[in-house]
Amino acid sequence: MKRPVMLAVIFVLTSSAILTWLLLGDKYGQPAPGAIIRVAADPQLDGGRYIGFQSRNHSSAAVYMRRVGEATGLRFEYVPTSSRQDSYDKLLANDVDVVPTLLDVEQPVDSTRVAFSEPYYRGKTLILSRINGRHYSSLSELDGKLLAVKRGGDYEQWLRIHRPDVRLLTLNDVADILGAVESGVADAALGTDAIYGPLVRRDFSHSLTRSGSADELPVAVRVAVRRADSGLLKKLDDGLKMLAPAHHQKILASWLELAYRPAPSLGAMAHFYWLEVSLAAFAGIALVFALHQLRRSQRLAKRGELEKARILAVMTHEIRNAANSLFSAIDVLARGPRLTEQAPALDAAVFSSASLSLLLNNALEYSRLDAGHFLISPTPCSVVDIARECLRVFGPEAAEKGLRCELILPEGPLPHLMADPVLLRQILMNLISNAIKFTSEGLVEVSLYLEELQEDQLLLHLLVKDSGIGLSQKSIGELFRPFSQAAGGRSQGGAGLGLSICHDIVTRLGGKIDVLSVPGRWSRFQVEIPAKLAIGPVARNEDLIDSSPLIVAPDTRVLVVEDHLYSSRMLKMQLEAMGCEVSVAMNGAQALDLFVQAGPFCTVLLDCNLPDTDGYVLCRQMREIEQRTSGSSSQIIAISALSGKEHETRCMSSGFNQVMTKPLSQLQLQSHLARFARSHVVQDLPDIFWDLYSKDRATMEQAVTTKDWRTAANMAHRICGSAAFVGENTIEATSLDLTIGLRSLNADCDVLPDHLRALIGALHDINR
Repeated sequence: MKRPVMLAVIFVLTSSAILTWLLLGDKYGQPAPGAIIRVAADPQLDGGRYIGFQSRNHSSAAVYMRRVGEATGLRFEYVPTSSRQDSYDKLLANDVDVVPTLLDVEQPVDSTRVAFSEPYYRGKTLILSRINGRHYSSLSELDGKLLAVKRGGDYEQWLRIHRPDVRLLTLNDVADILGAVESGVADAALGTDAIYGPLVRRDFSHSLTRSGSADELPVAVRVAVRRADSGLLKKLDDGLKMLAPAHHQKILASWLELAYRPAPSLGAMAHFYWLEVSLAAFAGIALVFALHQLRRSQRLAKRGELEKARILAVMTHEIRNAANSLFSAIDVLARGPRLTEQAPALDAAVFSSASLSLLLNNALEYSRLDAGHFLISPTPCSVVDIARECLRVFGPEAAEKGLRCELILPEGPLPHLMADPVLLRQILMNLISNAIKFTSEGLVEVSLYLEELQEDQLLLHLLVKDSGIGLSQKSIGELFRPFSQAAGGRSQGGAGLGLSICHDIVTRLGGKIDVLSVPGRWSRFQVEIPAKLAIGPVARNEDLIDSSPLIVAPDTRVLVVEDHLYSSRMLKMQLEAMGCEVSVAMNGAQALDLFVQAGPFCTVLLDCNLPDTDGYVLCRQMREIEQRTSGSSSQIIAISALSGKEHETRCMSSGFNQVMTKPLSQLQLQSHLARFARSHVVQDLPDIFWDLYSKDRATMEQAVTTKDWRTAANMAHRICGSAAFVGENTIEATSLDLTIGLRSLNADCDVLPDHLRALIGALHDINR
């Protein structure tokens, strides 16, 4: 066994001897079970960490304490001290019972009051320095040098008295002391061979070495007790015999493993654990590859979502623009005079447009709710009128099935309420549509009444009851899930979104929806929504079922800014049917001219997508004009196929008063433009088309002459949409090809390609 190992063995046995002696009791006999033995641990011993004076599982003395403590029931308390002098002061003051000492130098205590044991271990004080630096064989060579030592220990105290020329760097931890020498902060370090030797060999073997020893500071491990307890010192040797040799061997092996086993090198690990290292490397490479693939998949998925969102946005915009024109035209025709033979066709058109509108609105509302975007716009409205309008829309389908549709007011007429008419209409449309769909005979009842909760708080009850096929308990449990349909629902059509939308809207409004049903007999949907009485005028009509057209005050002036040909014309018809004086602008420049020269307008219906600007900018310009002229403020309403929180936020920040999403219903216009009227305005749509076709074609040809390809493409696109609406297929196909070709031209193109010139010629030759 090498000499450092022998020193460690002796040192461990010495530590165990001290602790064993503590267990033997005082001079009067064994201590009582549970007694506390106090041991001083000064900084030179590093709190007892290296010789076991801290109760850590890996220290040798801690194991001795645990084993002997289990046998005797004793407990140990370690009292940290700031220096060797502090340890002796606490011993004499009876604050500690035992003081271990490390150096065999003069002790700072009166020997008449303290008794010392014979040394249990003698060793050397090492001078440690860098392998590649200067070596110091003795303390005399360290004058003027920076020496790292333990703060508050015996070395610091002795050196300050006997070697004042040596500069000291005092640190708390042994690893810090050795690290200071390794890094070049200190020139050398001073420490005991039993403590510092194993650490240098294990952790600093490539950087530090033992360059000499301090013969003036011999190491001698002793124990000091009060003179009154000196008779107990001889019991130390007996204490070493308390444990069996097997225990000593096991504890010693554990301590040597901790002190001497160096950390394995990478080469050694690769040699002995090549399989594990290979598997770990393979796993690491696989993990990096998997993370790379995951990031790539996320980027592709995000890109796909953005592309899908753009496609859906374009589709939604185009579908809603076309649907708005279609619904408006059907609404105008339905409210005008009709021939008897036209009635079934008009009824079918009204019902189909209402169903399509409901489907589009459900899809829009579902996407809004799914994205967390929900906007409530309460206005004074008549819930009775909304219910009558919904029943009127589904009247043709109910009549065809032989169903009676009734509106019941069990507690009499309802006052006008502050509510969102669009959301109420959507709730009632879905519930009534669902009731008619699943009822083959009998009736569908819609009941409305108010329940007074507090002075200004009301609860609106909407009940829709049918005599249809009913619902099972299982079907009721799944009824409000998106895309869920009850038994037989698929055969009746629908997307399975209506009731889910109703449930979400009612919940967002702070209400609830309940379902009662008897399979094969009836179903009842009951909606409860908080409500308040309306303040101010309310648009209403007592005879909506008779299709009386809407009117407003005769002097109501409305500006419609809409670039889509038939959307603008149909809006004009609807508004004129309500008694409004309507002006139409097809782009932003025309709108500003009309706003300044023909104003003021009571209301401006402004599309947010215009060929020369966007509605947000145009609205801000109109507000600036109002501020400069100190004129009255117009109500500016955004009408667009766009939707979503971002669009609504931009509208509000740009100065809009309200946001309406296409397709626009007569009820939406009613809620914003006042009351019903009796004007009947129906114009010949083909006449409108051919008048505008000639003008748009001339504008396009002029733009081609000036090489303004963008304007020419916009005109071709307008002609294409108008032709599609009235069924002029030849014009539609020709103008579509022309639109695509013109949009492909660069701004610096000087010559129009022959095939595009031929298309323009073909359009020029087409007349009514």
